[in-house]
Amino acid sequence: MSRGVTSRGPSARNASLALACLMALVAIACAVNPVTGRRELLLLSESDEIELGRQNDEQIVAQLGLYDDPELAEWINQIGQRMAAASERPQLPWTFRVLDDPTVNAFALPGGFVYMTRGILAYMTSEAEAVGVLGHEIGHVTARHGAQRYTSASLAQLGLGVGSVLSSEVRALGGALQTGLGLLFLKFGRDDERQADELGVRYAVNAGYDARSLAGFFRTIQRLGDSGGGRVPSWLSTHPDPADRVESVLAQAAPLVAGRNDLTVARDEHLRRVDGVVFGANPREGVVIEGTFKHPDLGFQLEFPNGWPLSNGKTAVVAQSGERDALLQLTLSNPQSGQSLSQYALAVVEARNGTSVRGRDLRVSSFPAYEVEYEVETQGAGPLRVVDLFVSYGGNTYDLAGAARRAAFAGYANTIARAQRSFRSLPQGERDALKPDRLQVLSARGSGPLTEALAGRPHAVPIETLALINGIGVEELLPAGLFKNVLPGYQR
Repeated sequence: MSRGVTSRGPSARNASLALACLMALVAIACAVNPVTGRRELLLLSESDEIELGRQNDEQIVAQLGLYDDPELAEWINQIGQRMAAASERPQLPWTFRVLDDPTVNAFALPGGFVYMTRGILAYMTSEAEAVGVLGHEIGHVTARHGAQRYTSASLAQLGLGVGSVLSSEVRALGGALQTGLGLLFLKFGRDDERQADELGVRYAVNAGYDARSLAGFFRTIQRLGDSGGGRVPSWLSTHPDPADRVESVLAQAAPLVAGRNDLTVARDEHLRRVDGVVFGANPREGVVIEGTFKHPDLGFQLEFPNGWPLSNGKTAVVAQSGERDALLQLTLSNPQSGQSLSQYALAVVEARNGTSVRGRDLRVSSFPAYEVEYEVETQGAGPLRVVDLFVSYGGNTYDLAGAARRAAFAGYANTIARAQRSFRSLPQGERDALKPDRLQVLSARGSGPLTEALAGRPHAVPIETLALINGIGVEELLPAGLFKNVLPGYQR
């Protein structure tokens, strides 16, 4: 080796390449933030944001579903479009949707796609609160927070170090970011959330609403988080402390509302619009009663293994053993026209790269069925043994797949078989009786305890929940006028 010459190994070359890439990115990807006016490094152009949002919008609608209330959807859309048109990015193809989901949540995707759940609408007490939350989500889009997080995550994956502030949170996502849907799992920083709050307040006032109402919704969110009745609402999980936000929102709104007598709250208007909205889980999409999963819309019932936690999604129902080494999954299948059960089952096994295949025809509760056993290889978990039962019923094909590690399967075989063979029709009387709980708007003649206003009326949820959806504490008096009850849909 000659003197004065330094050997450059792979790590040095990689560092130089990363630096060169970073310099190139800085040169071509700096953009002016439409809210702050500052230049910032972004790997997504506006057209990229729109395309990313559009692709993920399709997935979100497929996974969560849209709430079937055209008037409610149009109301949210009109409010959102009015605020978006007056924002810093009116040119985006703004889309506002109400999702058929009971969780308390609202979120936005890059490109102008904004979502509210029926669950969050149930906990709002005025149109001004809804406007404030919509404005907050619009603010995330106009300030390009999603694009910023995507850029930081992408740079972190490239090893450029710029996104290292995301640390393990981003790195753990790995390939999920490749789909774009991983954006939903990237938490916004508190500075982003505070900026979105500030923008939401401004947008609300510009739209003619009293933005101070948003502080009232934050109080409800705080009570909901403190109630101990369940997990923290989704909309709160990545946000600053709601108690701090109450004071912050009031301070931000004060100069904007000073001297304004034309701002609206629209409490009664909001309550009338949410009257009849489904509250909580909808049993029409499946409900567990005395250990039996019943689906009134599809007309079947099934006894999942006792003690196996159940997850009921839009596209699948999954029960997992307590030891998490076995599961039973129910999905709707889609055989090709003219394809027999056996042909379809074997095609599914082939698509899953199944081996050691054995199949047979049988009947389950008098319905045609085909059972196939096979094994599939998994990364890290070794081979899985699968018993897949395909049942033809009511014009649909149901796929009931039971699986466990090969070594553990014998211990679960009978449990899985019993559950699969329990598939049967649900009597029409039970189908008709399983109706969802719904918001019911009533009128209180005067201020008083919530229990007095509800005297003699059935309600599906505890008084603490009713207080929350009416924006009051349990010990506070209900104001005169309209208020919300939750009417039971079926006898529990």
